[in-house]
Amino acid sequence: RNLGSDGVESGYNRMGGEGEAGRMTWQGADSLPSRGTSFALIAVAALQAVLTSGMVFGWAPLQLMLEEEGIYANECKDGVAPCPEQGIKLQTMYTVATSAFCFCVWPTGMVLDKYGPRVCSMMGSVLFGVGCALMAISSNEQDYFVPGLTFIALGGLPIVLAMMHLSNLLPEYAGTIITLFNVCIDVSSLNFKILYEIFALGFSHRDLFLGYTIVPILIFISSIFLWPMQKYEPRMMPPAVGEGAALASQPKSTMEGQSFMRQVSSRHFILCALFTSLQLLHVNFYIGTVDDQVRELVNGGHGNSTDVALLTGTAAGAVAPLEERLYTLGYVRGVGEDGDTTAAMIIQMCSAFAWILPLGGVAMTYPVGWMLDNLSMWHCVFALSFAGFLHSLTLLVDGTYIAYGSFLLFAYYRAALFGTMATEVAFTFGHENFGKLWGVLYLTAGVLNFTIAPLSHIAKELGTFWTINASFAALGALLLVYPVWLYTCDLKASSQDNASEGSWGRDRHSLGVAKKAIEKWSKELNEGNIEQVRWEMQQTLARLLN
Repeated sequence: RNLGSDGVESGYNRMGGEGEAGRMTWQGADSLPSRGTSFALIAVAALQAVLTSGMVFGWAPLQLMLEEEGIYANECKDGVAPCPEQGIKLQTMYTVATSAFCFCVWPTGMVLDKYGPRVCSMMGSVLFGVGCALMAISSNEQDYFVPGLTFIALGGLPIVLAMMHLSNLLPEYAGTIITLFNVCIDVSSLNFKILYEIFALGFSHRDLFLGYTIVPILIFISSIFLWPMQKYEPRMMPPAVGEGAALASQPKSTMEGQSFMRQVSSRHFILCALFTSLQLLHVNFYIGTVDDQVRELVNGGHGNSTDVALLTGTAAGAVAPLEERLYTLGYVRGVGEDGDTTAAMIIQMCSAFAWILPLGGVAMTYPVGWMLDNLSMWHCVFALSFAGFLHSLTLLVDGTYIAYGSFLLFAYYRAALFGTMATEVAFTFGHENFGKLWGVLYLTAGVLNFTIAPLSHIAKELGTFWTINASFAALGALLLVYPVWLYTCDLKASSQDNASEGSWGRDRHSLGVAKKAIEKWSKELNEGNIEQVRWEMQQTLARLLN
């Protein structure tokens, strides 16, 4: 039932593509899967995303695993591992892999837009499988660790990006679905943590990565049978009243269906990319320095005279040992248990953050998705903007309870940022060029992320993060202007729609919708889809009456 091309207008047109790229085939048939099958497909897609998409960001336990196996221990000048030289060599793996993840979003988006979700997902599974195989065969004598982890990062991205269009199958839950897939990236960072626990039972990194290759193999096979060659178009089903009514009632964007160059050069996209990139800078800076900020807080608060040493975990100017760098994921076992209350509190708080970030993101999926499905876009963007601003303010105040509150607030902020901005791009510009647009946005964010290292250096020179956090608070206040601008755009579009549509036009539109719907229902009844017809009749009647 190719609703996007048969003339029936969807109440959620903002999520659909146009032209040949917007057409879909499912298992070779010109029909959308049923609602029950759609839920199942989204569940499978979420599972695949959890198993692959953001594993590289769970780096700390993998680093600890490799340290314990003596990988790069030969780099230590005094022969005692772990050492700074070994740590730098291992950190190179993470730096290269995460940078590749950020900069490959745009070319991955081009593949998705040109060749469709099935090819994109299969490509991702192949890259991920190659990465697992390279990690499995790597050793000090046969060093493929850097390309191995890089391929794992490159492979996870196409798998999750290829799933975003599934929101069109259940457009009344589109915001929730897009948020869910973005949260899955956070949850997948726990995979290395789980693998480390298995490693502690006596398995080697070779055993673990060799066994994990079964995941990309299964994803490759399932992609052939489950995913369409082209993106799904939205079915005609969002209700016009009740839950999801806000989505259907919002003015339709004039940028949807335009050429990629016109979309990417539009004022709306430029502002959207700048807003998202600056918010991502705040997010990535905090994640990268949270252990140092917690250490500063526990050891005396902002402006403590010893903070320069505390920021490095050793004397000023020295390189922190492995234990100091692994506080964030709570992998320092036994440190601070013999009376060192300060060290124990640092470990406890950083470990709490490590769990709150991914699991809190899962918990925030429904509230963030509900807002996207039921409120105007500017409301959702304002909520995430205010959360980012408020988070920066909490970092200016000393107190462990406030710190825990900031962890929870940050979990919402990060989940809302990815879910809301991905939905806005799909809402404003459609899915036809979504991959390329999201890639350009990530590329912009990647360039800004190069400022994280200088900002961290400034904090260490000042001996406190207070000044940097105050600057982010000021920036957050400034970014509140963007949702206000979206609100004015909504008002302008709504007034233009009301002025251009008379009662005769509304009647003609209703008759056209009814005619096309009746033709489609007749075809479905001949195919025996009685329950689907009954459900769609109820939704169409509600739209016409409204």
